[in-house]
Order: sequence, then structure tokens, then C-alpha cells
Amino acid sequence: MIDLSFFQKKHSRTILILIITLSIFYPVLSGRTISLDDDKLIMGLNNPDNSISIKNLFFRPSINCYYRPFLALTFIIDSKIWLLESSGYHLTNYFLHVFNVLLFFLIAQRICSNYSTSNYLPFICTLLFALHPLTCESVAWISGRSDLLATFFCLLAFNFYLSKIKGKELLIALSILLGLLSKESALSVIPIILIADFVLEYKKNNLKTALKSTFKWVLILLLPAIVYLWLRMPVMTRLDHGIEKAITSKLSTDVSTGWNWNLPIFYIPATIAFYIKKLFCPLPLNFAICKINLPLYFFLFLFTAILNGLLIVKKQYACIFWLCIIVAAFFPALFVAVSKMAWAPFAERYLYLAIPVWALAVGMLILRIQTAYPAQENRLKVIIFFILLFFSIITFSRLLIWNDNLALWEDTYKKSPDSGKVVYKYGEALGGQKGLPYFKKAVATCKDEDWKDLSLLALAQEALNNKKYDSVYEYVDRILKIKPVFDNYCKA
Repeated sequence: MIDLSFFQKKHSRTILILIITLSIFYPVLSGRTISLDDDKLIMGLNNPDNSISIKNLFFRPSINCYYRPFLALTFIIDSKIWLLESSGYHLTNYFLHVFNVLLFFLIAQRICSNYSTSNYLPFICTLLFALHPLTCESVAWISGRSDLLATFFCLLAFNFYLSKIKGKELLIALSILLGLLSKESALSVIPIILIADFVLEYKKNNLKTALKSTFKWVLILLLPAIVYLWLRMPVMTRLDHGIEKAITSKLSTDVSTGWNWNLPIFYIPATIAFYIKKLFCPLPLNFAICKINLPLYFFLFLFTAILNGLLIVKKQYACIFWLCIIVAAFFPALFVAVSKMAWAPFAERYLYLAIPVWALAVGMLILRIQTAYPAQENRLKVIIFFILLFFSIITFSRLLIWNDNLALWEDTYKKSPDSGKVVYKYGEALGGQKGLPYFKKAVATCKDEDWKDLSLLALAQEALNNKKYDSVYEYVDRILKIKPVFDNYCKA
């Protein structure tokens, strides 16, 4: 007889994590393309007239906003294997999330072993990450792969940091560079490692030793950042459009009220509070979060800051440490919110890397409660079970919505009915006569000129079909005044 007891003891939790994750995210494999980037992405990759140069991916001749050559490389490989079959692209996202979950499980085991002998704590933390509803957007949207890939290399870098292998500094630097070549959000892992290293060294030794160790890591982690900037800037005397927009854009001012909540002193703290709230309370899930309640979240930020001030007075630093790490995990999203580079200033996918950090923080909270109230351990386990069950149901349901383009835009329209962009995309998804009222509403409500012209173009096409030529001329004239670009002239 073969003795399987060792296998069961050592790997049963890993297998259970795999089964649960693969089962809950299974709907992804039957998902269709989303009419925002996905269709254009797949068609562009399979266009025989588009020549693909690996050299130009990494050493680009232009200075456009996006520089994600490693991400592009994964899409190119997918296109060679799957051609126009969207399920193959979804399969890559599906397994990337699984790999991230397994990597995080290794990290959780290493971290939790320093604080507890409990075997179930890393398991719980991993499931909190794997099943969190905010992961849906990155996994279900083919174009959302950038967050999956960047997070994979960030987790890999942090896993190397916790290890004791020789030459780990080089492996960490290489992982961070590959993460940055997948998405700019990989910058987050640099402050995460620095904060973690300082705290760990300070606890083991003293302040001087901790500062020395942190300074060493600053030098090491600057290397991949410098190489990335060198690759991203083909003309060293000029920043590319993405970097320039992120560091120079100013928030719009609201002159309709005497109190301007769009000032950075209010806007940035409110954004931080909003994202922290999203991690703990993800509902409602929305593909297009174009605005938030700035006063509410600013005062929530103040309330959190006051609580942390009281904790400092009482010399309770654990909560502050985890909050700093969580904010570090999504700090690049603050540049997106301020600069308005993306079509949605706030997005759930920006929190994908922050979710594993949040899960570890919750794990430490569970450990603290368990230590303080050992008699309540069974009740605590029941609460955890129902939270995971709730996450599983919400995530599975959300993935079913993502499976259908029309269902997704209908859901998004219900939650963002005042966004001209969303109204236009919903009208496009409806098509025909059903979409016309939404194109008209988009023209009336949309403040984003990049999208208003598309709604007018749809109305012009419908007028042309009905031989209402005066209306066609009127629409075309408005289109070219809004956005006089080559594509619009061709369409006009």
C-alpha cells in the first residue's frame, strides 16, 4: 500500500485552494470579449497587415502613454496560439490569477509562521485574496491582464525577499523590472519591501541597523526603476506622454460651489479612503467608477487619521504599519485619479495588488482576536466561513455578468447613469433603434470630448440610413468641431 498521509498533510490545503479558486472563477473560460479594448486588441493582434517587432516593443520609436512590452508579448503569444478564439485569452488570465494565489500562499505561510503555529491562518488569508470580489475585473476582462501580470512579478519579488537564497537581490531586481514592463503599478512593491524591511530589521536589531538595511535596499530597488525609465524614454531629453501627464496634470476646479473639493489636499485623501473602504466593503461593484463622494471620503480619511493618532499615543503601531503597506500597494492609482489618464479615474482593478496585502492584514487581525479571546475561536471560524462564502457567491455572480457584454454594460449603466462614456457604450451594446436614445443622452450629458464625438457619429450614421441628410451634416459638423482628427475626417 502507498502511504499518502505525508502528501495529505503537506499539500491538502494547497489542493483545496486550487479547487476552490478554479471552481469559483470557472465562468471566466466561457466569457466573451468586452466592447472596450478587447475586440480591438484581438483583431489588431490577428491583423496580417500589422507587423510585430519585438525590438520595437521594448525599444519603442514613439513616446505614447503606454509602455508595457512584456504584457504585449503575452498577448502576442496568445494570438499565435488562439487566433480569434477569445476563450484562450481568458484562459491565460484564469491561470495567472491561480499562479498569483499560489505565490501568495507561499508568502502567507512564511509571514504567518513568525507569528503563529496555526496552520489555517495562511489558508484563510489566501482564500480572502483568491475570492475577493474586486479581483473579478482583472481576471474577467482580457485587457485587465496588466494588473494580473504586474502583481505576479511583485509577489515573486517579495517571495524572493523573504527567502534566504543566494543572489536574491538580482532576482528581486529582475522581477520588479518585469513587473514594470507589464504595468506601472509594479512600482508599488518598492515601498512595500522598504517598509517591511525597516520594520522587520528594527524589531530584530535596532534603529541604526534598520536604517542601514533599508538604505541598502533603496540602492538595490532603484536599479530596476532606473533601467525601466531608460527603456521607457527613447529620447532621454524628453519624458514620454504617460509620465508627463502623470506628474504635470492638475485637478479640475469646481467653480459652481465656494468650497472646492477637487483641490489635491481634499481629493487625494478622499481617494485613499475610498480605496481602503473598497477593500473592506467592495459592494457595489462597478466597472466604471467615474466619481466618488469627495466630502464623505475626506471625512472618513480624517476619522481614520485620528484613530491612528490615538494608536500612536498608545504605542500600538501594527494597524498603522498595515495601513501604510495597503496604501503603498495602490499608490500608483492616485496618479491615475489625479491626472485622469484612464477613462475611469477610479477602478476596482487598480486594487488587485492591494488585495493580498489587505488579506495579510486581516489575517493578523484574526490572530490578534484569537489570542485575546481564545474561548471565541469557534465563533470566529464561523464568521470567517460566512465571509468567504459571501465572497464566493458575489464573485461567481459577478463573473457571470462579465460573461456577457450587454449584461456588463447594463449593470454599469444602472450604477453610473450620469457618465456619458457609459451611456454611449450601453447604447452601442444595445445596437439598432434600442441604442439611439442612449446616444442622444450621451451627447447631452457627456463632458468628455473623446466620447461625445462617437455618440454623434452613431447618430449621424442612423440619420444617413434614414436619408436625413440635413441632420447628417449637422452631426458631422459638430463631430469635427469637437475632435478634428484624421479618423473622424475619414468617417465623416
